[in-house]
Amino acid sequence: MKNYLILSFLSFFVLSLEAQVPGDYFQQDVAYTIDVELDDSLHQLSGFTDINYKNNSKKSLSVIYLHLWPNAYRSKRTAFAKQMVENGDTEFYFADRSRYGGYSDIKIQVNEKSVDWDYYEENFDIVEIQLKTPLKPGEELVINTDFVMRIPETFSRMGHVGQSYQMTQWYPKPAVYDQKGWHPMPYLDQGEFYSEFGSFDVSITLPGNYVVGATGELQTASEKLFLEKKIIASKSGQNDPDIDYSSPAPFPASDSIPKTIRFTAENVHDFAWFADKRFFVEKGEVELGSGKKVDTYVMYTAQQSDKWRKAINYVNRSVKFYSDKVGEYPYPHATAVQSALSAGAGMEYPMITVIGLEGSDRSLDEVITHEVGHNWFYGILGSNERDHAWMDEGFNSYYEHLYMSEYYERKDSYLGYERIVNTSAEEVNQLSFFIPMRRHTDQPIDTPSGELLRFNYWANSYDKPAMLLHYLEEYLGSERFDAMMQTYYDTWKFKHPQPEDVKQLFETDLDMNLDWLFEDLIKTTKRLDYKMKDARSAAGGFELDVENVGEIEAPFPIQTRLDGEVVNTTWVEGFSGEKTIFIKSSSIPDDFVIDANRHMPEIQRGNNRVKPNGKTGKPLKLKFLGGVENPEKNTLYWTPTFAFNKYDGFMLGLSLYNTTIPSRNFEWYVAPMFGTKSKGVGGLANFDYHFYPKSEGIHRITAGLMYKGFHYNEAEFYEVEVNSSAQFQYHKIMPKVEMELGNKRARDKRKQILRFQLPVVFQEIPDSDNLTLEETPTDTFFTYTDHIYQPIIAPQLIYRYEDNNAISPLSLEVTLEGQGYETMPAGKSASYVKLSTDFRYKFNYKSNKGLAIRFFGGVFLANTQR
Repeated sequence: MKNYLILSFLSFFVLSLEAQVPGDYFQQDVAYTIDVELDDSLHQLSGFTDINYKNNSKKSLSVIYLHLWPNAYRSKRTAFAKQMVENGDTEFYFADRSRYGGYSDIKIQVNEKSVDWDYYEENFDIVEIQLKTPLKPGEELVINTDFVMRIPETFSRMGHVGQSYQMTQWYPKPAVYDQKGWHPMPYLDQGEFYSEFGSFDVSITLPGNYVVGATGELQTASEKLFLEKKIIASKSGQNDPDIDYSSPAPFPASDSIPKTIRFTAENVHDFAWFADKRFFVEKGEVELGSGKKVDTYVMYTAQQSDKWRKAINYVNRSVKFYSDKVGEYPYPHATAVQSALSAGAGMEYPMITVIGLEGSDRSLDEVITHEVGHNWFYGILGSNERDHAWMDEGFNSYYEHLYMSEYYERKDSYLGYERIVNTSAEEVNQLSFFIPMRRHTDQPIDTPSGELLRFNYWANSYDKPAMLLHYLEEYLGSERFDAMMQTYYDTWKFKHPQPEDVKQLFETDLDMNLDWLFEDLIKTTKRLDYKMKDARSAAGGFELDVENVGEIEAPFPIQTRLDGEVVNTTWVEGFSGEKTIFIKSSSIPDDFVIDANRHMPEIQRGNNRVKPNGKTGKPLKLKFLGGVENPEKNTLYWTPTFAFNKYDGFMLGLSLYNTTIPSRNFEWYVAPMFGTKSKGVGGLANFDYHFYPKSEGIHRITAGLMYKGFHYNEAEFYEVEVNSSAQFQYHKIMPKVEMELGNKRARDKRKQILRFQLPVVFQEIPDSDNLTLEETPTDTFFTYTDHIYQPIIAPQLIYRYEDNNAISPLSLEVTLEGQGYETMPAGKSASYVKLSTDFRYKFNYKSNKGLAIRFFGGVFLANTQR
């Protein structure tokens, strides 16, 4: 009777979770049978795939889209090649065609009958198959492909380095068809994937001495014995004193006798394999909370094998950590492989991850953990990584940070931060928010990967969402947050959750509205900013006046601090306008701070603090060189300054400035210097204030003032003899207004700038009223006994156009300039108006080699001197 009640409860629990999946949800089912052979002398793969495709939707399908992603490496005209160039990477673009790859021969049939197909929208890596008979709901068909594929050198994820093979995204794969329709997508380096769940039965034939790590469970008994021998040999081989940890080992000759090995996998949406004859192999085992045991493997070469000997422990505890935190690992093994890739430090696939070279034991642990963690966020929760990368990278980065915080001591600082938050990774998260936010180059987190700026791709996918989850966890409390995430995992595992599904589940589980998170912080670039205005004592505590000076009504914590430590935290629900908040306190604290732990992505944190007496000022601090902004102090940076010119001689001074990371709207520097030859003071100064209008047509307006002052010898130009007490000097003051026009597409490399500047030079010259003409047998010249300052004003209107593409960058600058002045020494009035242009173009014909051209021309539209 007891067992029956338990089963009834569990059944109800599962049904209640399933009820949260939308009623119209469906996902297609695919089953792959793949048989291929590797020719490592030609770097060629040949074979066939049979893909059993079942239509579980309510609509008949007349077309099916098939991804042929190896064709991304076919030419410099693919979406992958174009994106690499757009990101400034020209290696693939300029590579010899012998290094390219793709399907050199492919035959596509449906149910073993010919079918009409063509490349989709000029993408060589997407095929549109026209079905002769529509595939009705509930029906199945088989897509048959026979292919020969030339394996490219490793430029991104798939390829080979010598006879080391990284076989990822290597087989024909149907695009996802879901509630939003078809998702055909070209292969990209920046931007990952979205694929249907299903099963795999994969047979691989290759020379007998290759070690293969793959998705799925190995079914070949002889290969299991081969691996066991490798594991034993690897343990003894690690003690070889001749191992060179810094260099890759040479490839041994391939066996003349091939072997065929078979893998099977269920409930996965991808299959990857890695082959290398040089692999060491280690095997481990980890027991999960339920008692289930998971086999773990690491495969690595001699290079950095001193670090990889510890890697089996990293795999074990990462599998255990994610299983405890999120949900139990469902697969039979987890494997980490050391191999080549260019798309980041590591790359994930179901049950297996590939890791590049790492600088330390800690960084190796961190990358392995992150990639193993993707078995949950990408592998099991199969979100659309191309459109919503934050759902896998961001969620996974959050747990990676928790793991690193648990197993490693926190660093004292990061880039000059004086106060540690939780881990250095969280500080990186904050900078990922603030650097583009302050420059107004940020984009919504929920932006498709291919449309994100290079920096924003890493920030939006990894760091920003991880920071928001830390923020949400602090708001909810760890226990409530963990329970919610486990519900998410249990509800959506082996499915394709969308952003709206995550929002709906979170809100239902928490019984609260989370628009401030999902609609504002994730979908827009609205600014979050609360401001402390005043504080006063009240019965039993203090009253604080807080104003929302931002655009988002998000909850926020107010921390009470005493002796530098947080003694109380009060969460306040979001509001607009101004609000008085009562904080209970039996003593007088040091101060009250909004978000003292710095988990909120506020654009300005310098207004978050107030003392019990209502004062909001910040102490001044001098700091050498530079650093990350400290919101609780007014930091003034300094550095010694050295310079030299002909007239001042060697100059020594001090630079003072407020420039930080991230940037500020108002930025300035002052650099006075003393000249050892002129015995006078000169120097530089600049003041800029940046405005960012809410207009698509204008990105930025900068109003500024520049100063420059040094000594010189005017007499050299007018043959005037200088008496020993004379010092010539000039002071240049230039106010300016600059406008940078906006682009419709953030990744557009073109830039247009319009600037008006008004240089005013106060130039020290001899006083013409005190000039005396002197004659000698060999020369005629002037002497003088006094000098004056002559103002020179030369207004300039400048238009600049730039196209900073990596293949043929160019710039064009057009300047309209005018000036009224007096000639020397006659003192006559003169003026001119000049139009000039400067055009620069560079054609890169190889990587890091190009031909640069510059054209300069000018014309005087008016000139009284001519």
